[in-house]
Amino acid sequence: MFSTPKKALDDTWLLETIPALPLFSDVRETITKCLRQAIQVENEPACIARYLEFLSVWGVVESDTILDNLALDVTQLVVERCIVIQALLTYNPEVYDSLFDIYLNYMKKVGKFD
Repeated sequence: MFSTPKKALDDTWLLETIPALPLFSDVRETITKCLRQAIQVENEPACIARYLEFLSVWGVVESDTILDNLALDVTQLVVERCIVIQALLTYNPEVYDSLFDIYLNYMKKVGKFD
């Protein structure tokens, strides 16, 4: 169904290079917001997989409101774009790890009602 790109999608720029930038902490929230929007419109499984991997690492360390919005956006991806998510999980089963990390961090936050 989907062909694996011949390393045309070099994921080091997103997963390694951007977090290594000196001012990454200043732009992390903006990058996270942009990637949350991108997963709602992107159709390439490889891109969505990388975006989710980035968000599972860097998107869950933000404030509670941002974590709430991230969980909502990922849920919207799963529910409203079921054909894309099916292709994504077929293309890259490791996406389950990213989804699990996002939801687990959200559920940990929800469980901390004091």
